[in-house]
Amino acid sequence: MERLRAFSPADDALHGPSGIIGTFGEVWFTSIADHRVGRVRAGGFVQVFSDPGDLVRLPANIFPGADGRVWFTSLGSDRLGAIDPAADDPSTTIVTYALPEGSRPVALKSAADGLLWSSLRGADAIVSLDPRADDPLATLQWFRSTSIDAPAALFTAADGRIWWVNSGSDALGVLDPATGEIRELTLRSGSGAPRAWAETADGRL
Repeated sequence: MERLRAFSPADDALHGPSGIIGTFGEVWFTSIADHRVGRVRAGGFVQVFSDPGDLVRLPANIFPGADGRVWFTSLGSDRLGAIDPAADDPSTTIVTYALPEGSRPVALKSAADGLLWSSLRGADAIVSLDPRADDPLATLQWFRSTSIDAPAALFTAADGRIWWVNSGSDALGVLDPATGEIRELTLRSGSGAPRAWAETADGRL
């Protein structure tokens, strides 16, 4: 069995890595406990980046956007953020986009059409935006329903539907962007609190 390898930045200051993804030939992650985002480069070299504007708080989830940037949620400051992985110094490219106070964005995923989707746990809402727009916030679309209850882990399925976990009710929610229909699926008693998503080749979640 291959041994587990551990990667740390030179200053060993990495606390609470989360939301790990592979994109742009690297592994990107959020460092939720010290309000940074980072990456593991070829050869195991680790870099972490702080927001020069000091507006990133508790970055939770991270995902590549259709605009070539890596996007992340800033749960503690009610913002979405983006960083350019191709820049000489990516930290200088960090931009954050303010959501209404109390939104508490948790999860973030990109759909096949390029839209980014996020679950706003504090606002009981699901939102989408176009990261390719000159002003991504101007494209923000809100989806609210009594079937959305403290949404957390979110997933964009291959068939175009958006799924999430209703952490307030331990149920699942699903949105069809084509029709705007939102439904809640109650799990069997004793199923526990669902936390994460994956999709098989035949489309099963």
